[in-house]
Amino acid sequence: MNPGGKEKQARQASSTAGLGSGRWYIWAAIFLAAGVLGFAFWFRERILWDFRLYYAAAWLYGQGQNPFDNQLLFSIPNLDPMPFSYPLPITFLFLPLTKLVYPAAAMIWLGVISSLLCWLVLFWWRQFSGSRRDAWVPLLALLVFNLAVPKALLTGNVVTLETTLMWLALFFLAKGNLPGFVGCVVPAAAFKLSPLLFLGLPLVHPQVRRWKAVGVGGLLFAGYLAASYALAPGWFKDYRANVAFNVKEWSQVDVFNPSTYALSRRLVSILLPGLPPNLSVQVAGLLYGVMVVAVLWLSWKVARRLGERGWTEAGRPTVLYATLVYALIMPRMSDYSYILVVPAALYVAGTILRPPRSLYLAVALLLPLPFVSFRDPGSGKVEGDFFFGLWGYWSLLMVLVCWHLFSRHLVGHAEISVKRRGAPGTTDD
Repeated sequence: MNPGGKEKQARQASSTAGLGSGRWYIWAAIFLAAGVLGFAFWFRERILWDFRLYYAAAWLYGQGQNPFDNQLLFSIPNLDPMPFSYPLPITFLFLPLTKLVYPAAAMIWLGVISSLLCWLVLFWWRQFSGSRRDAWVPLLALLVFNLAVPKALLTGNVVTLETTLMWLALFFLAKGNLPGFVGCVVPAAAFKLSPLLFLGLPLVHPQVRRWKAVGVGGLLFAGYLAASYALAPGWFKDYRANVAFNVKEWSQVDVFNPSTYALSRRLVSILLPGLPPNLSVQVAGLLYGVMVVAVLWLSWKVARRLGERGWTEAGRPTVLYATLVYALIMPRMSDYSYILVVPAALYVAGTILRPPRSLYLAVALLLPLPFVSFRDPGSGKVEGDFFFGLWGYWSLLMVLVCWHLFSRHLVGHAEISVKRRGAPGTTDD
């Protein structure tokens, strides 16, 4: 008799049965991805408006003109009136594409970000979905957070490249590879700057706490900003004005930006409608500050518990948890930016929770889908409800729910580990 062999055969049979029964999830994900790509190709002249902005800004720079000059930028036909608010070196990424006519350049960019998104979903599935690697993970990754992944594709935003670099960085950090982590975080922050906050993540755990590596990353990023200024000092004023405009205007529009700050603005406008505009902004800022402090304080308590575990065991949960904290504290979190927290939410649903609670969370994550419209993306002021929907804050609520469940799980697991280490004749593995 070989009980161990029988148990191994049973696990293999169960795994094979699970794979067979889960094949329809894989095929559904493939057909959904093909449908989104078909939609993008069919409406290729009307979507990818963010790429159109990058293309126009790079073309202006290639002509020796200021891409931050909105009068010049908005004079370009078929361009939405959105200012270019990225550091100047970002135009270098798109300069080669300006050698092509726009339709050809757009198709190349669509191919690039489509490939990155496909790779990213598979990467999440293999590396961050827990030990079970459930077959439904790729399908849900395409659907959750109000279609964040399809939105990232259809807008053509650089968030796809940014998120790819961020998840490579987090993967390296989970492996304890600090040079790889720093080498990916710095370019990820080159677009919108805020991902640089992740550079401090290694400092929360003693086994990967390397002040030198973090300092080198900070110096590299400072050098990047200095180079951005040195390329055209006379344009920096326009760049700063564009950034200020985007921060002020878009951070207040919760249809596009369902963030904690936008929620605070919404709550103040509902609960205290009689406040003068300036005072309303101040009260909203105070409310937002209280929310952020509460999230960071509770998350720090969780981080201290994680510090009691070895990094080999705690690495992956830590980086997943960090993305949820980041999403909760950012003043601006565009609807497609929720692509960053997709793996963390699916990890909660597939690994932390057990049926039927995992099913409840999956249903909650998918709840906005019946309310999404598939109108022609050029038919409305906000390019159709297919992209932006009416359920933006549901994504923020789901992040809060996942953060709470993750916090409880990590604290509870840390307590169990401590008890095991303290018990005679036991080890923590």
